[in-house]
Amino acid sequence: MTHYSILKLNKLALLFLLTANTAIAQYGYDSAYLMFPIRPGERNYLAGTMGEIRGTHFHAGIDIRTSGIEGLPVYAPADGYISRVKISTGGYGNALYMTHPNGLTTVYGHLKSFSKPLAEWVRAQQYAKESFDVELFPARNQFSYKKGEVFAASGNTGGSSGPHLHFEIRDQEQKILDPMRFHFKELIDEAPPLIRKVAFTTMDIKSRINGQFGRFEFDVTKEGDSFVMHTPLTFEGTIGVEIYAYDRFDGTWSKNGIPCIEVMLDDKKMFSQSITKLSFDEMRNVAVHMNYGEYLTSGQKFTKLWVDDGNWLKVYEAKDWQGMLKIRDSSDHKLEIRTWDSYNNYSYFKTTLSDKGKRSNATIKSLSKLRREGYEITGNVMELMNPNGVARQNVLLYSSGQAYELPPVYHVGANDLYLWDLRNGLPDSVDLCGTMQKYDFKAMVSPHHEYNYFDKDIDVAFNRYSLFDTLYLAVKDKQIENGREVFAIDNVLDPLRRSAKVTLKPLQLYDKEKSAVYSYSSKGNLGYVGGAWDKDGISFLTTSLGTWTVATDSVPPTIKPAVINKSECRLIIEDDLSGIKSWKGTIDGEWVLLNYEYKKKLLWTEKLDGSKPFDGEFVVVVTDNAGNQTVYKTKL
Repeated sequence: MTHYSILKLNKLALLFLLTANTAIAQYGYDSAYLMFPIRPGERNYLAGTMGEIRGTHFHAGIDIRTSGIEGLPVYAPADGYISRVKISTGGYGNALYMTHPNGLTTVYGHLKSFSKPLAEWVRAQQYAKESFDVELFPARNQFSYKKGEVFAASGNTGGSSGPHLHFEIRDQEQKILDPMRFHFKELIDEAPPLIRKVAFTTMDIKSRINGQFGRFEFDVTKEGDSFVMHTPLTFEGTIGVEIYAYDRFDGTWSKNGIPCIEVMLDDKKMFSQSITKLSFDEMRNVAVHMNYGEYLTSGQKFTKLWVDDGNWLKVYEAKDWQGMLKIRDSSDHKLEIRTWDSYNNYSYFKTTLSDKGKRSNATIKSLSKLRREGYEITGNVMELMNPNGVARQNVLLYSSGQAYELPPVYHVGANDLYLWDLRNGLPDSVDLCGTMQKYDFKAMVSPHHEYNYFDKDIDVAFNRYSLFDTLYLAVKDKQIENGREVFAIDNVLDPLRRSAKVTLKPLQLYDKEKSAVYSYSSKGNLGYVGGAWDKDGISFLTTSLGTWTVATDSVPPTIKPAVINKSECRLIIEDDLSGIKSWKGTIDGEWVLLNYEYKKKLLWTEKLDGSKPFDGEFVVVVTDNAGNQTVYKTKL
């Protein structure tokens, strides 16, 4: 063994000793209490970590890679008993919950199978309930396992995109703990986080970045021990900072979450986050923890390094201005962003900021960033652009019958930019030097209050928990596209905390038994939503605003036999529009369990008594979300 290898091993051993008791300090649990649940004693790799952003929620555990295969044995990490079993088409698929004597609960998702006694009991319960989807709560110690005993096999069931084991650790209150804090020796991580971009946002109408208003992104490069940017920045007013970064894990290219971030201004902590424990009722706050609009637009997950309005997460420390930056003098100021993972691998971003009088302004914004119809909204401020190429011209903005003359606040090339505080009134239109631009604003909706909007085409009902922050509701007039009635609420970039009720009022005639609401993409693609018809139209609950249509599905699902014999039956089922809702199988009228894997479009039988062959008429009924049914029959 080389001297370098010995030094590296000694370093890893020292790191393990220093961090082995992190779980005790963080949670009050001994790290050594749990063994690793899959391939213990071997090096393992992760595809996901606890707390990383997963679109509409934070990831609740770690995803352990299984080398692209299913069926690896899953071991009890400590003595415990199965306290909950959940079988579902989506989500965690086949999932087990194990309760341990010290109060911890460990969770295992996307499993292929369970140990024989447990599997037989679950199957008997499915037959008794005549349902594939079940949620079961075995008696205490009914299915007990010793530490290191195999109780399941890894798989790819439910909403999994590939074979892996989803593994969670929860405390006595069912709050999610970070498994990485238990520092399993099977996981080795010496790779620091990677910082890809930083972004800065003006937080009120008087604030500027290099003399401009809005949100600005910058690529960063690594120089020496730090990430840096080379665009000089001047700040005026109140500024919010964002970071696009992710953690790398040794031996894998997965983009994992970063649990810990600090923002330092002149060595003073302005903001910090530490995602080491989460509650399930906090999950939706991810929509204001990140820049939701940027995520929908570019797919990049920028983390806000301030506590935004409506963000109820308890993972932050922000004493002044909710973590936003304010520079009030002409001195240079040192900005540093520190990021680190659960193994204390650090990365730093460093730059220098000045006030407006210190540096000459550099043009930093592309006008294409005005993503809506010639305008953008940042907080409460609407930013307008004059597209006519006539510089230094005032424009007329109309709101509630009043005309307001707006001077340009700054210029980018030959284009003028204008700002309007939406709290002063919702614009009906603006005269951009002879070009009239109309807007669809209907109401300013405040959070924590109920609000109902009624219109000839669409109604919207917000409850007191629907909104994170003030919403400037923009409802478009109904359009006809490709013969379809299209209804749009132009607030797709604004997240909802809880659902709102939307009622569409179509004028075309529909078969109400077969017709439902569908999301409608810019390319005309449809996605089933549902809804209930009444005398006013069709209503549905939604946690995202956007564009919808009403469509009729009169085509039943298809059933194609793949394997049919007395030992097993396998069938491929598909539906082209509304999607599969339910399925049922019988043999001579007796219910038979049909497992369903939607990713493979596969149904397959599972006997209650494996020793008895199937015998009789096998009937499968598949129903889609529009109520269309297809029946398959054969003699076994």
